[in-house]
Amino acid sequence: MAFAVPADHEGVTQIIHPHNMRKRDHYKRGFDFGAADSYVIFDNVFVPWERVFLCGEYQHGGLCALLFALFHRHSYSGCKPAIGILPLVWPHLQAEVNGIEKTSHVRHKFAEIIQITELGYAAGFTASELAKTEVNIPGLGPVPYGPGSYIPNSIYCNVGRCLTGEAVFHEQEILCDIAGGIPSTFPLKKRPCKRGY
Repeated sequence: MAFAVPADHEGVTQIIHPHNMRKRDHYKRGFDFGAADSYVIFDNVFVPWERVFLCGEYQHGGLCALLFALFHRHSYSGCKPAIGILPLVWPHLQAEVNGIEKTSHVRHKFAEIIQITELGYAAGFTASELAKTEVNIPGLGPVPYGPGSYIPNSIYCNVGRCLTGEAVFHEQEILCDIAGGIPSTFPLKKRPCKRGY
């Protein structure tokens, strides 16, 4: 069975489980938790029939998982390049501080981050452009599926996710190459100096 109901639906309770709680001694923020997940409890919940997607159609279960992964990889090819500018800004600022922002090896590293970002975006865009009303099922190939919704191209979804996902570590390596040990050894919080400056 697969269905969807609003988070505040009658009988539905969410229990939030925070992780990595770190209180800040300085530079207060409004929310002290790191990541969080939740447990959803259904206690005598009535689910209207129009909110049910699958009810015993087990042959679609594997495809639901396949499509979830596909759409997740497709969205990753959009969101990761969008934040890909951050690994470019930090080393650029550090390179300016060090006076090396125009040297050829540093400019090459900047170009590499831009290349990763743009290739990931291009793969995600191409997956959208080549979308069809069919799903690529392993062993069967492209098969018409669903009520006519466009499904992104699985090859380019996977390529985009692979490019941008694996590059995360390389981008951090580039940051440390340019900035030195500062980013990798930076403390979690700054302690005020006893002299007041």
